[in-house]
Amino acid sequence: MENAAFFITYLKLNNKDKIELWMNDDFVNDEIESRNINANDIVKMCSGLVPRKKVSFRKDYYSSISIIANNWNDIKESLKISNENNDFSIFINYIRQIEGLGSGKNKMRIKIPLILRELRCQEVYDNIPGVLCCVPDERVKLSAKKVGITIPNVTSISSLLKASKIIYENFGDLYDIPLFAYEEIIDDIKA
Repeated sequence: MENAAFFITYLKLNNKDKIELWMNDDFVNDEIESRNINANDIVKMCSGLVPRKKVSFRKDYYSSISIIANNWNDIKESLKISNENNDFSIFINYIRQIEGLGSGKNKMRIKIPLILRELRCQEVYDNIPGVLCCVPDERVKLSAKKVGITIPNVTSISSLLKASKIIYENFGDLYDIPLFAYEEIIDDIKA
């Protein structure tokens, strides 16, 4: 999570968050080549923030952003149709079928609820149900088990949405954040 937050900060502060840039292969290749320097530089720029681990920008970030840029109009259209129909399964199914948004050539799955949560929290779409917005990643599942919440293994979109719903039913608009932060919270309580 920290790597992604620093990466987004890097993009925003350097005006590299423009779709057109990411459709240019030369730009993408230049960014890949300078990713280690850029990761170090953004940490220095964000003085006062101390990451838990060394910040690095994974190479696959760049291809994923390029894929998103090249599918941007269709992504926006799927969100528009989802919003008009109050059915965000349209967006979920569309984004799920795009190859390369997961690791390597894989398709995105586990982070789809995070995208929906961002859109919901930013009130871009006020009709995204909270039950679609919780990320049942490994860290969250481990914490859930420690507090007695059973979350199914995520092997499909159906099991992803079931897990998200269970988390939302327990934490509401706090989403998966209490489970994600569980270890830090427990450590602070013990200290």
